Amino acid sequence: MANLRFGRYRFGRYIFAGTVVTSGTSTISYPLQTSGYAVKFYNASGIKVKEFSSEMKDTTVLEIQFTLEQTGCADFAIAFGSYQDFIVYNMRVDIHLLGDANPWFSGFITKRPKPGTSANIYEYDGSGFYDKLNDVIINRSYENTELSTMVKAIAKQDLAAKTKVLYNGSKIYMTSYTASKMQFKYQAAIDAIGDLADMAANYNYGVDAQRELFFRPISSDVLYTFVQDYHFQNFEPEDNVKNLANHIYVKASSAYITALSEAAESSSTSIKVKSAVRILVGDTLTLDNEQVYVSAISGTTLTVTRAYNDSTAAAHGSGTLLQNNYETKTNASMDTASTGVNVVKNNWINVNDILTIDSEQMLVIGLAGNSISVKRAYNSTTAASHDNGATVTNKTQSSTSNKILYECSDSDSINSYGLFEAVKSIPSTMSADDAQRWGDYQLQKYKDAVVTGTLENVRVTEKIDVYGKCRIICHDGTEYSLAIVKVAYDVSSKGITCSITVGALAADDLDIFIAKLVRNQKNQEYLQNEEDN
Repeated sequence: MANLRFGRYRFGRYIFAGTVVTSGTSTISYPLQTSGYAVKFYNASGIKVKEFSSEMKDTTVLEIQFTLEQTGCADFAIAFGSYQDFIVYNMRVDIHLLGDANPWFSGFITKRPKPGTSANIYEYDGSGFYDKLNDVIINRSYENTELSTMVKAIAKQDLAAKTKVLYNGSKIYMTSYTASKMQFKYQAAIDAIGDLADMAANYNYGVDAQRELFFRPISSDVLYTFVQDYHFQNFEPEDNVKNLANHIYVKASSAYITALSEAAESSSTSIKVKSAVRILVGDTLTLDNEQVYVSAISGTTLTVTRAYNDSTAAAHGSGTLLQNNYETKTNASMDTASTGVNVVKNNWINVNDILTIDSEQMLVIGLAGNSISVKRAYNSTTAASHDNGATVTNKTQSSTSNKILYECSDSDSINSYGLFEAVKSIPSTMSADDAQRWGDYQLQKYKDAVVTGTLENVRVTEKIDVYGKCRIICHDGTEYSLAIVKVAYDVSSKGITCSITVGALAADDLDIFIAKLVRNQKNQEYLQNEEDN
């Protein structure tokens, strides 16, 4: 297994027999008693077929390693001194430590040695049941459904029915957010639940040692305290500036410019938006599949002509995103030799912009009110005649590739670490008026170096879960409060130890506004996917 490494001693040098005392370290060991380990193997029917434990005098188990991550049980490896022909692929394995009746790890076999090998150590590897979420396909739609209700349905109807992942509703926490539309079309369960966790914001999910799916808020509570030279031996924290950004340019990733602040009926000629800063009289806007023409603006209230450009009027909910088409109409016909374009309304057109009329592109070289001087047949297109009333689209404005919506920086971070510039794109279905809040959030998230490190040779007196934060007290009195990212356990004749990787949470606390943006983004993505299909 790529991410597990057995200990410094060669397998077989020690056996599980009696107490091993290592003076001056934080390593502990266990004699032949129930406070050691037990490894239990189960067949496809859930019946235990074999057990190895520290109470067995002549056990062939040499070493056990397993890893817990934020998604629950991750990987494990068991080394034997002899070939175990009863172990088959997908066989369930539960690992118990310190006499605990509940397993600390549960997984299934994915790799085993073949008979006839010349090796004298036989390693059997496997994964936690989180990996089984890749093997189940979800094909189901939901409307106006709270997020955890969908997770429960997937856990109960799909995972529990098709895998050994168990359903426990008490481990699936309510989110207090209802999605208007979610459609999973032949999507792996791991991705479907991941989308729901993203929409919930500050949630994570996985499968624990009881093989039960959990879906819960990310905790920033300090649940453990570790003191150097008592609980652990070594800790070398480091500042990591790999992802640091202290001067951020927020870039548009779509043409969405704002969103409805109130629902709009299909017959309404007055609609309210969150911001009208990037809307002018004469603009054509798109909401879902309908286009509207803006005839007047008063604050954030738009007077519009509905069902414009032969589209169909429809009702639109609050939060519906608006796209500016950046288009107008010609006010006179054009022949192939014309170098001027007369338009009804010159909104958003600048020198060096590229205009499209029918299939011809033109480069803007001069402006005089609604009269535009152009270079014809641009970008290897062909000059053609165009009718009065033809649609003129500003290709430059409608393209989002070079559009910077907001810029922010943190002087303290720049003074401490130097200048780290970055371009961050707002999520594809967020509107431009969200750019400032989103950019400020990104700056707060990335302006400081991330402290990371691993606590080595940790005393194991209770199970340490990958949940919440831990308080670390170094021998010089320095303290850290860091998230637990991974716990790697090692069981050998030297005893039971673990290493704990610490760092940043998978997602630090989002402010309420940003959480709402994330949810709206996911909601709109699913609505758009429904329309596209």
